[in-house]
Amino acid sequence: MPTLAILGGSTPFTVSLLDLLPEAGHWDVALHGRDAEALRLIAGFGRSRLQPQGGTVRWTTDLDDALAGADVVLHQIRYGDLAGRAGDELLAESLGVAGDETLGPSGLRSAIRMAPALAAVARAMSRQCPDAWIVNLTNPLSCSTAILAKSGLGNVIGLCELPQFTLQQACAALNLSPDAVSWDYAGLNHRGFIHVLEHSGRNVLDDLPAALGDRKIGGIGAEDIAELGALPLKYFRLLAGRNRTAERRAQALLDLKAEALAELRLRPTQVPAALRKRQMPWYPDAVIPVLRTLASGKAGEHVLNLPAGDGIVREFRAILGREGAEPLPSRPAQGAVRRWLDRFEAHEQASLAAVLDPVRPRIRDALALDPMLPAHLIDRAADLIAPSKAAGVQADA
Repeated sequence: MPTLAILGGSTPFTVSLLDLLPEAGHWDVALHGRDAEALRLIAGFGRSRLQPQGGTVRWTTDLDDALAGADVVLHQIRYGDLAGRAGDELLAESLGVAGDETLGPSGLRSAIRMAPALAAVARAMSRQCPDAWIVNLTNPLSCSTAILAKSGLGNVIGLCELPQFTLQQACAALNLSPDAVSWDYAGLNHRGFIHVLEHSGRNVLDDLPAALGDRKIGGIGAEDIAELGALPLKYFRLLAGRNRTAERRAQALLDLKAEALAELRLRPTQVPAALRKRQMPWYPDAVIPVLRTLASGKAGEHVLNLPAGDGIVREFRAILGREGAEPLPSRPAQGAVRRWLDRFEAHEQASLAAVLDPVRPRIRDALALDPMLPAHLIDRAADLIAPSKAAGVQADA
C-alpha cells in the first residue's frame, strides 16, 4: 500500500481531505505538523475513514520521520502561519491593492518569507524520499513549485482546480458536457486563459459572450471574453485593475480552525460542521484525482503546474503517470492573450529572482512588472517588503 505524507497536516482543514481519501485508492498516511494535539485529533478522524480499507494513519512532529519512505508527499504548509497572511493583507491594504496570497505585493512578500524554510523542507525530502511524487498546494503556487523543483527533486507538480472549474462553468453556460469539447489552456497559476474551446469542429468560445448575457464566470463577463477571444481565470479582474479592494481573511480562517478543532474534540469521527463554511474545491477536484492516478498506476489527464525550461513554472493540461508528467500538445495563444502571457511571464521571472535573492533592487524590479501595482507605489512597496526577508518563519501546519 503506498504511503502519503501530508505536510501541514495539523490544520483541521486536512479533515476534508481525509474524508475523501478512500475515493483515491488505498493509502497509508503520515501526518506532519507543529500542533501535536491537532495532529492527534486529525489522525483519529483519519483512522475512522482509512482503517476499513486496511489503511493506517500515524502522526509526528518530526519532519524526517514523516517523510521517511513516502511514495507521495502532499505539501500544504503555510509558511509564516496565518499571522503572516494577516501581515500580508495589511501590507496590501496600506497600498490600496487586493491582498491576495498568490498575486500582487502581498504574494511577493509571502513568497520571500517562505523561500528559506521551503528550501529546508526540500532538503529533507531529498534525504528521506528522493523518488517520491511531491504534490504541492502551497501558495504562491508557481513560486513554491519552482523552489521545490530547483532543489533537485525530480517529481514535483503543483495543483490548482481553477482551470478545470472554469472549463466546467463555460460548458454549463453553453449547455455542453465537458467530455464533449476539446480545449487549449495556457498560463501560470491563477493567470491563465482557456483560448480554444471546440465542439463539433467549431471554437464555441465565440458563442460564450452571447450565452452568458449578463451572467459572469468567476467575475469574468461577456465583454472581457469578447475582447480577449478567450476565457481568463477569475483572477484576471485583479490583474486588469478591475478590483483593488483589500480583503482580510486571516482572522476568519483562524476562527474557523479553532471552531473545527473544538468540534473534533467533541465528535472525533465526524466531519466538523464548521468546515462547511469554507469551500475547499482543490481537494475533490484536483488532489483526489491526482492521488487516484498515482495509486492506480494508470496514466490520467490533469491540469498541472510544471517546471519549464526557462526556470519558471507554467500551468498545463498534462498526462500524469507513475513515470512522469508530460504537457499535452497545445495550439499557441495569439493576440491579446499572448501579450498578457508575455507580461505575466516577465513578472514571474523577476519575482522568482527576487524570492531567491531578496535584495531591494530585485524586489523593486519585480514590483515594477506587477500588473496589480500602480507605478507611483513601486518604491513604497519595495521599502515595505524588503525588510521582511529577515523575519523569522513559522509554518502553519
